[in-house]
Amino acid sequence: MKKLYIFSAISLLCLFLLACSSTQQRAPFTPSITDRTAAVIDIAETERSKIELPPETTAVTQPQYFEVVATAAPAVTTTPKPIETETPKEYFTVKFVDTDGYTSISVQTVMEGGSAVPPAMPEKRGDLIFRGWDKDYTNIRRGTIVKAIYQKEWLTVRFFDADATLLKTEQVRYGESATAPEVKDKSGYLFDGWNTLFNDVTEDLDVFATYYSVPVRTYVTLPNVYALCEVAENTEDLPIAAYYRKLYENVLTVGKEDYAGNILYGSFSDTLTIEGFNFTSFEGTLALKGFGEETEVSMALRLTISVDGVQRFSAELTRPGTYKNFSVDLAHAKTLTIKLEPIVDDFIYYEDAKFMGGLVNAVLYEN
Repeated sequence: MKKLYIFSAISLLCLFLLACSSTQQRAPFTPSITDRTAAVIDIAETERSKIELPPETTAVTQPQYFEVVATAAPAVTTTPKPIETETPKEYFTVKFVDTDGYTSISVQTVMEGGSAVPPAMPEKRGDLIFRGWDKDYTNIRRGTIVKAIYQKEWLTVRFFDADATLLKTEQVRYGESATAPEVKDKSGYLFDGWNTLFNDVTEDLDVFATYYSVPVRTYVTLPNVYALCEVAENTEDLPIAAYYRKLYENVLTVGKEDYAGNILYGSFSDTLTIEGFNFTSFEGTLALKGFGEETEVSMALRLTISVDGVQRFSAELTRPGTYKNFSVDLAHAKTLTIKLEPIVDDFIYYEDAKFMGGLVNAVLYEN
């Protein structure tokens, strides 16, 4: 009977919902109660008996999509470290021998890279002193023979000339240096030192002097060159009366130096054609003595040397008793221009040889 009541309640609820959803013109549906029961069914209103419909909406909500970025660290891979294995070491024989290089004193087996232990040796054998061993016996990498060294405390060093003439004998302590004798140049030869070192002497030494021959140089003095070479005189278009070139035959003293012969003085500018003579250099000295008698005038001596039209040397002396050496390369040269200008009180001096100075020992060399 209880089940029937529940079923009837459910049926009435359904009919009620259908009636609510119909139009308002329709008459309300009133269920009839069958005669099978006279019971009155009361339906209590509860929260569950209310059905709320969602409000009507016309807008369609678009689905939303979200970007998902996935990041991940790369997988860590580990490589197993190889097992370190030590390379097998070799063993070598180290033999210590006496000064004869044969008699064995100690034989040792040493691991590669190791060091041998030198045997004890007597400090003296007569007048000989033990100086150590002739080879290194540490960090051994191969079989090695090490020889004892015995030397005299005092050693003899003899110095000889190139022709085997004994120049000096000296006693030197072991490990110290000898002192060489003074050697002069010989005729046609120049001293070039000794044939061996004599510092840190560890044995008796014979030392010989060495020499080298002086290069053969043939030369022609400048005054004589004028007789050999074609000369374009008066290059500067000087007046013939003023243009002169003379040879000073007396001794010319400049400072503490005495010059005799081959002293060319005057005022001139000459171009010499030297092509075909194989001259290799033009060398000499520019010297200024001054006047033969005391005077208060100012003076100077100027020299300019050009080769094939290119200036190679220029000098000017302004104090009496001074000089200047010069050397000009003439290899493959065709012309040589020499310009000498004596200057007195700022003017070129054209008078005779009261003015003492000029080119001294000026020569053209051919090797």
